[in-house]
Amino acid sequence: NLQGVPSDDDDADDSQIAWENLETARIILESMTTNKKATEKHQLDLAQIHLRLGDLQRTNGRYPESVQDYMTCLEIRVP
Repeated sequence: NLQGVPSDDDDADDSQIAWENLETARIILESMTTNKKATEKHQLDLAQIHLRLGDLQRTNGRYPESVQDYMTCLEIRVP
């Protein structure tokens, strides 16, 4: 592997890191939104995370999971 040239392993690592960060943010925001003090901004942030999770799943070819994340995003944004 040439230094500075991304490999397939680097892409997989980046994708895994992105998924881990989004999942962590989702868990935190879900715990915050079950609280009665949750703001509309928390709800919109949670919807945005589901949107990005859906994008990531779609990029990785996980279409059923992608659709589920997109549907969750819509359910939050359009109650």
